[in-house]
Amino acid sequence: MPGFQTYCHPEAKRGILYACFCHALSRQLIISRLVCDFVWYSCLKRTSSQREISSEGNLPVEKDVPGYCRLGGNHKRKPLQFLRVISSTMNTILAIDTSGEACSVALYLDGEYLEIHEPAPRRHAEILLPKVEELLSRAELSLRNLNGLAFGRGPGSFTGIRIATGVIQGLAFGADLPVIPISSLQALAQGAWREYKERNILTAFDARMGEVYWGVYRLDSDELMVPAVEECVCTPEKVMVPANAPGGWFGAGVGWAEYGDTLSQTVERQLDHGETGTGLTGLVGTSLRRYPQARDVATLAIAAMARGEVVSAEDAQPVYLRNRVTR
Repeated sequence: MPGFQTYCHPEAKRGILYACFCHALSRQLIISRLVCDFVWYSCLKRTSSQREISSEGNLPVEKDVPGYCRLGGNHKRKPLQFLRVISSTMNTILAIDTSGEACSVALYLDGEYLEIHEPAPRRHAEILLPKVEELLSRAELSLRNLNGLAFGRGPGSFTGIRIATGVIQGLAFGADLPVIPISSLQALAQGAWREYKERNILTAFDARMGEVYWGVYRLDSDELMVPAVEECVCTPEKVMVPANAPGGWFGAGVGWAEYGDTLSQTVERQLDHGETGTGLTGLVGTSLRRYPQARDVATLAIAAMARGEVVSAEDAQPVYLRNRVTR
């Protein structure tokens, strides 16, 4: 990096060194270089306490279309007319999730969302930081304009979770920002509520080795998904479903695509036979939503930040739920 010793901000140096160290330990050497370059570049930008954002263009919203962006809460095509002044009193959070095959990056800007969600199997290390930089550039922001950084901390793909954790650690250390770790299963449930308006969600990721990462969530009074039981990893035949779910349960996640029949039978058996204390049949449907989106990570992160549930860069850690790795 030309002129690094002369021009780089001291905090950027610290973040770069820390990111290099973290990624060297996890052998993510390619993404380590990207973290260094991005933190160095971002922290050199001159920013003010207030910056006007304006851009326009059409936003396709079809799912699984590489590189689509969505702004706001509805699903209709509309121009990206986003004129806003960012001030220190606004909530501005950058969120990422790479726990599945999708690479998802989002900005939460005081009630509005700007997002890039791109299916990218095995390409997270290659495209994550360029997507972060692209999103910040569109919003005419730098890391210094943010109030915090959020990431999907797992469970999910071991490699994807490590990449997200390392990138967030490097950026947070360089810009001296708090970090909000969010469960990737919980973010998936939040997205299912946003899209399908189902209040009781059973989330499942394919954990390989014949197992699933399993989460059970209910909607609270603030329209946020909260866990009803502790997340776990188990075989599809051993998942647990709580009783008392008015309106029934709704399945979401790639695990339902892989083990849908077995999961459905297990859920129905428990509810029909009273294994969870109810005689009701409660599986009302499943979602085509396979992976979490960063905008839902951001939604949960805003609430978590308000509750003070933030950590430092050093304490931002992945959650695997198990230590065995598929071969």
